[in-house]
Amino acid sequence: MNETDVPVSYSSSGGPQKSIRKSNLEEILRKLLDFLKPETFQGAVKAINEKVLSVLDETGSGRVDLGMFYAVLAPICNGPPDKRKRTAFDALLWRPVNEGGSQIKKVDAVQYIKLLRAIYVPSHGVSEMLEVHGQTDTSMISLSEFLVMFDDPDWGFGILSTLLKLETKDRNRHEHHVCSVCRYPIIGSRFKEVKSHFSFCNQCYSEGKVPPNFKQDEYKFKEYGKEAEAMKDKCLCFNLQSHKDP
Repeated sequence: MNETDVPVSYSSSGGPQKSIRKSNLEEILRKLLDFLKPETFQGAVKAINEKVLSVLDETGSGRVDLGMFYAVLAPICNGPPDKRKRTAFDALLWRPVNEGGSQIKKVDAVQYIKLLRAIYVPSHGVSEMLEVHGQTDTSMISLSEFLVMFDDPDWGFGILSTLLKLETKDRNRHEHHVCSVCRYPIIGSRFKEVKSHFSFCNQCYSEGKVPPNFKQDEYKFKEYGKEAEAMKDKCLCFNLQSHKDP
């Protein structure tokens, strides 16, 4: 947010916004998602268009409030849950209607949570998308008050804990290991060649690709679902080797 110079425009209700054309948003997404393979990136952009931007630009103006967009993405980004919530609050604070202070408008927080639910829990959220711009509540709320609203089990974003559990299971990373072919961080299963010790991601392994500097007559791979399994093997090999040494 600090690196993005976004001109302030004005919405139909007269409020100042740091808005951006949806067609120009891909450049920002490339920076946010620079770790993705090209085909995966295009799939992500398509999903964001269909699931997120369609809700944020419900009127079809072709522009989106960039601060609100960042805040909506924050809960599904990497990092501890407290940091994600703080990032969402900071994104709302970055919007010109709140900029320069340490509090945000309560009406903006309410609208934000409604948008979250409409995007991530659509069976509940769409019916809750009530227009709040006409409300006269001008009160401001702090980070602690925002967190209470966010964590409310009935009217907040109570599914964050479920998202975290899914991430732990489905987005298992292998520390610093990258695929020897595509050079992207390995997510999911890691396939390690037993003799030459290079590693593949699931996609490159399934496609039978081999890095040019590791050509050999035959290959033997071992699959690791998580890095703890690889560390266990490494420790076992080390212990066996130490017993063989005089």
